[in-house]
Amino acid sequence: MEPNTPTTDDLTHHELVRRVVHALLGPAVRMGVAHGVPLKELARLLESAHFAHVRQQSATLRDTARKLGISERSAERLSQQAREAFVLPELKHHLPRRIEFILAAAPMSVARLQQVLSDVSESEVQEAVDELKRQGRVTESGDRTVTYTTTSGVRSLPRDGWIARVGGLTSFAENLANAAWGRFFANDPRSFARTLSFRLTPAQLAELNRWYSEVMLPQIVAWNEAAEAAGDNDDVQPMQLSLCWAPYEAMASTNNPKGER
Repeated sequence: MEPNTPTTDDLTHHELVRRVVHALLGPAVRMGVAHGVPLKELARLLESAHFAHVRQQSATLRDTARKLGISERSAERLSQQAREAFVLPELKHHLPRRIEFILAAAPMSVARLQQVLSDVSESEVQEAVDELKRQGRVTESGDRTVTYTTTSGVRSLPRDGWIARVGGLTSFAENLANAAWGRFFANDPRSFARTLSFRLTPAQLAELNRWYSEVMLPQIVAWNEAAEAAGDNDDVQPMQLSLCWAPYEAMASTNNPKGER
């Protein structure tokens, strides 16, 4: 069933979907072109990303193949390809974040988490939970059956290694997709997106960084603590906020230093 999407007389839902997807693909294509990634390789990366997303939402590999309209043999090939090139390195960051989000809703054991996360093994779930414990992001309770729950607080973790930084980029892209869905297809007023263009001196750029760390982040933490204090309240809405800033047309100026068109 198609979502309740407001459209104009000259733009059908079908065309709107494709325009939004095209817009979201733009940054990935731009990055690939900037680094000389050929079209064939870009297509393979899109195929792997498509497979990984559908696999994550499917109970079995056979179910994934059916949804993609491919053979199980092809699905097995894509699964191996995705795990070797992308999934295994990103598990170190992405899987713990998925588990943390699930545990925020209800405490669970490792076995129960593995049932929910059918696309990963129980050993991978256990490794991710152990990492969350080391970082102080979850606590355990119970004697016979150990369950885990999240600790309170807003997550704003440093991105020291490339795996963590790519994982952070994945989180950012997911939130961008959620915002696009809310604004274009769900007509959801809780989804908000703005892009501001302005000029700054070096001193003002430093002030922008201080504003985030000293003003905005503490305010978000305070709001989160107040919402958690409200307890089990249906009006409390889990939210995700993404921020980014960069010099205007940074990639264009880097790849074309003379400003040629």
